[in-house]
Amino acid sequence: MWNALLGLCLLAGQTGNLDRQQKSEYQPVQLTQASHQQSLKTIPAPTTPSQAGPLVIIGGGKIPDTIYHKFIALSGGQKARILVVPLASSIPLEVGETAQKQFQALGVSQVEVFACKTGGMDTSPCLQQIRSATGIFFTGGDQNKLAAAFAQTQAFQALAQQHQQGKVLAGTSAGAAIMSQVMLTGDENQPPQRNPNEPSPEDRPFDSIQKQHVQTTAGFGFVNRYIIDQHFIKRQRQNRLISVVLDQPELIGIGIDESTGILVQADQSFEVIGLATVMVFDARQATGITSDAQDNYAVRNLKVHLLKAGQGFDWH
Repeated sequence: MWNALLGLCLLAGQTGNLDRQQKSEYQPVQLTQASHQQSLKTIPAPTTPSQAGPLVIIGGGKIPDTIYHKFIALSGGQKARILVVPLASSIPLEVGETAQKQFQALGVSQVEVFACKTGGMDTSPCLQQIRSATGIFFTGGDQNKLAAAFAQTQAFQALAQQHQQGKVLAGTSAGAAIMSQVMLTGDENQPPQRNPNEPSPEDRPFDSIQKQHVQTTAGFGFVNRYIIDQHFIKRQRQNRLISVVLDQPELIGIGIDESTGILVQADQSFEVIGLATVMVFDARQATGITSDAQDNYAVRNLKVHLLKAGQGFDWH
């Protein structure tokens, strides 16, 4: 039953109108922009099994060895069998081989690259790669490609089963964004008009905090209390995360900077690891969430936390 629901929930265009009793921590819900507010109000308290594996969610950039070592230790140390999934990248083989060499340099001898292509993941060899891994690592790239690749597949069900049964999953950049139930696509709903004769600002399309400004879709759903953003302080992405948190105040925005990660436990509490910081935006008890005629947001009592390595966060 659980496996069938996983495949169903990843169907393109699914709006997440499942019976409330059928929802679980592992069921990504495909939400249309119009249905976000209503659907997210029905998110139940987490029902994650106590044996569910941890998540190592990394904000991109150069990953410090301390984070690699944490993931390797959780995967079984030198006896780990790590599977690198590079499907978010436009050059997956090159990116996969680079990550493979990195893990091998850190003492892991059993490292495989998931080379299965979109549309061909449900073969026995591909599924066996997933089911035999003790740790699975998603590289960076485009999270939309990663979501599309695993949509409606047995391969995704195998990933979710591995996590439920205690295996650790990790992801950096796009591999971080994909972990949450509601995923940032990286796009705006109404991109601003720009002068074509002027250079585009690098990675700075979100220059306002506005209602329904940020596009989201369904991610893998391994956390359903948070919306994950990455490269956060380095690329000044506060505007887009605050916008989507005010769109959906039941969810907590987690902005992870480069060379930094969060180690998420089964109950969705987490600890910051790495070299920089994590920002948390919590609007669950905010007041006065309104917008003007131009859709600019206003809010009072929005909680903001800035956390460094070793500090934790508990959503309860």
